Amino acid sequence: KLNEAVQEKSDVGEKAYNLGLLANQGFPVPEFRVIINDHFENFVFKNGIKQKIETLLTQYKTENPLSVNQIQKKIQQMLAGQPLPYALNEEVKEICAYFSGPLMVRSSAVGEDSSDASFAGQLDSFKTDGSIDEVTTAIKKCWSSYWSSRSLSYQRAKGKVLQGMGVIIQELVDPLYAGVVFTQSP
Repeated sequence: KLNEAVQEKSDVGEKAYNLGLLANQGFPVPEFRVIINDHFENFVFKNGIKQKIETLLTQYKTENPLSVNQIQKKIQQMLAGQPLPYALNEEVKEICAYFSGPLMVRSSAVGEDSSDASFAGQLDSFKTDGSIDEVTTAIKKCWSSYWSSRSLSYQRAKGKVLQGMGVIIQELVDPLYAGVVFTQSP
């Protein structure tokens, strides 16, 4: 369940917010915790990372997909090379200690789903063994997918801009079968 203090989509992203609504209504959602958007914003502003990313993005050319992939690789390397801030590192340790076994680390961007855009498949999620190292690496990879070629291209095509990213750390279930249902309220 989501922390009672975190009630805004802007704190956790669309996917985490909706998972929280389902869990709070008693639906059988695999247990999860959320790394809030503030951690993402603090991490990318630390050490001038945001400024470096913005400089790289000026080289983005829609007609050259290879340039976008090269930019994403540079961003991923930049994020991977930075340690998590102490408070977030401690939070990740607590989350990993709470769960046992494999975990999914899932992106949850702010603004990823609306009536005129859906970022399904544009941002990344990662299966981990549940260790602190793998979860930490997966968090940074989720964050870097914010600037993936798929995400950037989709944002340009739809005229939408993501406004941050939460990350869901969720118990991995091994179902016999699974499905997805999309609905729209009349």
